[in-house]
Amino acid sequence: MNEGTAGGPFGRVIIEEVIRKVRGVLAVRVIGDEQEVAEIHILANRERTPKQLVRDVESALLLHLGVSVDYKKISILQLEPEGLAAGISPVYPWVTAIRTGSSSGQWVAEVELTLKDSVRTYKASCPMTRRNRLRVVAMAITGVLEPFFGTGTVLIVEDVLEVEVAHRRAVVVAVDLALEGNEEKLVGCAYVETTRDEAVAQATLRAVGYHLAAWLT
Repeated sequence: MNEGTAGGPFGRVIIEEVIRKVRGVLAVRVIGDEQEVAEIHILANRERTPKQLVRDVESALLLHLGVSVDYKKISILQLEPEGLAAGISPVYPWVTAIRTGSSSGQWVAEVELTLKDSVRTYKASCPMTRRNRLRVVAMAITGVLEPFFGTGTVLIVEDVLEVEVAHRRAVVVAVDLALEGNEEKLVGCAYVETTRDEAVAQATLRAVGYHLAAWLT
C-alpha cells in the first residue's frame, strides 16, 4: 500500500481501530478520501510525549496494515490532568441556555452562562459552513468567558471535532489562549449526552476551566 493510502482492503474505519489500540490514545479521527489519508487527529492523555505517540502510530499502521503515513499528517491533542492544582478553589460556570440558528448566511449561537452569581449572555456568528455549525457554539462560550480573564487575554476557537470514545459519541474542542504575545493551546472533551450543542459547550468549559479558576481565585 502506498504512503498515506486509505483505500484498498482497509479504509479509515480499520485505520482508526488500529490507532485506538496505541497506548495513550483516547480517540482518533482519520480524514481523507478513498485513496489517501489527509489528516489524522488524535486525542491522548499525557502519559506519553507527542513524539512517542506519533512514532507508535506510524509503527502500528505499518506493522498491522502495511500503511505508511507521513508524520506531518498526524496531529496530537493532549488532555490536561484532571483536577485543579492545590490551593486553587474550583469555579463552576453553568450554561443555562443555548440558542442556535442561522441568519443571512451565518450560523448564530447565543449562550447564557452563570458564573460567580453573575449572569452573562453572548452571541457569536460565523459563515454558514458544515465545519462551523458546532464551532459557533464554542465561539459563543469563549466569548462569554473572555471578560472573566485578565485584560488583554484572547480566547480563539482553534477546532471542534466529533469523535468516538469508548464506543460513544464525543466532542473535542481546542482553544488558543493568547496573552501578551504568548499562546497556550488548551483542549476539552465531553460526551454527547443530550445534544451536540451542549456537548460542545461542556467541552469548551473543560478546555479553559483550569485557567479560568486561576484568574478568578
